[in-house]
Amino acid sequence: MKNLTRVCRICLFAFAANLLLFGVKLYVGLSANSITVFSDAVNNLFDSLSGGVSFAGLFAISRMADPSAAATLKKGEQLFSCVISVILTFTAAYFAYSSLERLMYPTPVWYTPLHLWTLLGTALGKLLIFFVFRAAARKEASPVARLMATDSLLDLCISLISALTLWLSSKETFRVDAVCGLVISILIAVPAVKSVVKTAAGLVGYVPAKKRELVNGILADAVADGSVVSMRYLVDEEETALLLTVVPGFPAEERAGAIESAAGVNVLTVVADPRTVHKNNQ
Repeated sequence: MKNLTRVCRICLFAFAANLLLFGVKLYVGLSANSITVFSDAVNNLFDSLSGGVSFAGLFAISRMADPSAAATLKKGEQLFSCVISVILTFTAAYFAYSSLERLMYPTPVWYTPLHLWTLLGTALGKLLIFFVFRAAARKEASPVARLMATDSLLDLCISLISALTLWLSSKETFRVDAVCGLVISILIAVPAVKSVVKTAAGLVGYVPAKKRELVNGILADAVADGSVVSMRYLVDEEETALLLTVVPGFPAEERAGAIESAAGVNVLTVVADPRTVHKNNQ
């Protein structure tokens, strides 16, 4: 990322904007008794939480000079993201169950033009948010902003489906709200499950065996003679990094270049305290 401070502001904007949209859609969903709109509202709530977690994590990392401390914080951020994704998955499953229930036992939806125009206004808001994130992703080369832009585009589609569903519910006797609620539940569940898998892989430090073999081959001699004190993989949704604790004088840049070129793994190095290394070798 070119400017971590600006990316933090983007995450803070995502938190505030999605929280506002959640409040508006929650009001419409409860007022109209629409499972579709209510599901859409909860989706915005979790988007807001994700933006808040990303802001807190990136802001703290930007204040840390020690790579190992930043790595620990990154793990905490991954854990919280994984928990949010798991909760969102179960929430989507609950909405799917509720939608199926409404499909079998129809429940009236109370439509008003104000509800419809309010939802169309939230869809326009999501479109504007998408353009903000897309511009930020291009300017800052930020994977976080790029992911948020993609998510905003999906949310835009969900918002339009919600508005269309509410309008059709006033025109048709068919269980439109229940069917569209089921569709939105699936749209929410699929990326949530993917996020659970990716964040869980990051938490356990899963790295393909081929990458590990390449890295171990490059560092075999350094590990054998004690130049590399410890190795720790850091895995997130975007990249795999290797945190090396090395003795003073170790040619870290040379080995890091070889690892990045051969295995595609970014390398962070920490120089160990010579007294600690000597004590451990005794």
